[in-house]
Amino acid sequence: MVFAYNEIWSQNQIYDLLEKLSGERIGRKYVRPAEAIEASIAKIESTAPSPDSVEFITLAQHQYWYTCCIRGDNTSEYATLLGYLNTQELYPHFERRGFKPYVQEVLDGNGGRGYEHLKDLPAASVDEKA
Repeated sequence: MVFAYNEIWSQNQIYDLLEKLSGERIGRKYVRPAEAIEASIAKIESTAPSPDSVEFITLAQHQYWYTCCIRGDNTSEYATLLGYLNTQELYPHFERRGFKPYVQEVLDGNGGRGYEHLKDLPAASVDEKA
């Protein structure tokens, strides 16, 4: 496995940068304490929600918060602990693009479209049940 990253930014650092560069204020919703998230996960899991339910999506969201914000699973340190290869070590001469210049480019209206190759795919639709 390879852990690929360029720069490491916290959610708050990203929000701070966006506010600074755009001059706009972003509303923030802070994650609840670890115990509350754990309790919420346990409660939802006990109901065995259907994968197509709102409860299942809520469970996935709370599990993500827990792994990302509480346990810190998505960090370079954790990837190293697990024995992952690191793109910065594999490709030390690769010139990486900074996040701040990219954000400024997007705010200036010059940013490229993400996933440009997917722009012509048909829109998702939901089949109506009879």
